[in-house]
Amino acid sequence: MNNKLKFEDLYTKYLQGQLTAEELLEFIQLSNDPANEGAFSELVNETFHTDKSASDAFHTGQAFQRFQSTIKGLQAPEETHPQIRKQKRSYGQIWKYIAAACMVSCFIYLGSNYFRESKPTHPYPTYSHMEEVQPGTNKAFLKTADGKEIALGTEGALRVENNRLIDATGEQIQNEDNTNTWQTLVVPTGGQYKMILADGSKVWLNSASKMTFTKQFNGSKRIIKLEGEAYFEVAHNAQKPFIVESNEQQVQVLGTKFNLSAYPDEATVTTLVAGKVNVSAFGQNETLIPGMQSINSASHLTTKPANMEVALAWMNDRFVFVREPLPQIIQKLSRWYNVDLYIASGSEALNKKTFSGSLSRNTPLTEILNLFKTTETIRFEMKEGRVRLMM
Repeated sequence: MNNKLKFEDLYTKYLQGQLTAEELLEFIQLSNDPANEGAFSELVNETFHTDKSASDAFHTGQAFQRFQSTIKGLQAPEETHPQIRKQKRSYGQIWKYIAAACMVSCFIYLGSNYFRESKPTHPYPTYSHMEEVQPGTNKAFLKTADGKEIALGTEGALRVENNRLIDATGEQIQNEDNTNTWQTLVVPTGGQYKMILADGSKVWLNSASKMTFTKQFNGSKRIIKLEGEAYFEVAHNAQKPFIVESNEQQVQVLGTKFNLSAYPDEATVTTLVAGKVNVSAFGQNETLIPGMQSINSASHLTTKPANMEVALAWMNDRFVFVREPLPQIIQKLSRWYNVDLYIASGSEALNKKTFSGSLSRNTPLTEILNLFKTTETIRFEMKEGRVRLMM
């Protein structure tokens, strides 16, 4: 296989997120070869169809040169990082190369989501310096039926035991009371938490999420309500279905593992890991098998094969983006880092940018934003405690 065909093959596998560490390094080396600039340009034009205005906004040659500069700035990996040649490689050791490679994929996306200069949807704190913005941690509070809010410990877990709520240290959070009373576990922006329900089902909640539940599942069904995102490992009970209600949708299972993303004003996505689930919304019903996901958007329910790495990235403590629009990326970053990121007025073209890559959720926000700067089309600054992105 000649270099041009090899470059095309690696490029295709990169977009599909299928590059091995060795292939990624080879992709980087081939990208340093000016002879591949023409192939790069052709691949972009073939893969992404844009109108004239979009094409004018993206200069393939400049992007190729910027990518080369980025790789050279990181130095030749085989010379400066001999440990990469070992049979067992650490993903963390090469994430910078992956992040640099992902900048190749900063292409035009014909989307319709817009982030404008406005008051933040969530009550984000304000910051004076970027260094103050830290990744999320274990934090949550319990909101009782009478409106009382009880702060929970940073151990990151809560469980129902004998009609009582117990934290990870064994401390009793709430005495026995009416088991049919609805209560809400609230995980704010910049937080995550785990809960074990009365039947033994386990739920992990992502940032900016809340789950409403009762301490006992009386009756013929186990019902909870979710807003936000959560991963479920449901205890099997053939006589008592487990039902999750969210965004005018209902997910019914007997015992299974699945992820449910149901943030307000976003599509509701159900991804099945194991078992079987029935999803119903707006009079439509779909049954999922492992590896499939349903998308509930604009009053319409559809299904498709899932990219499990993307869907479960947060559970693996990572961000994984595959040609994801920048507005969706900064929404995820805002929720996890508990800071309001937005696209500045006059930079609306950024709404059409997409990125691909994989990063640890423990990465400082400044490092992630600096990766965006690698394209030389995105700048960021702290203004009035918020982070705005500009061209």
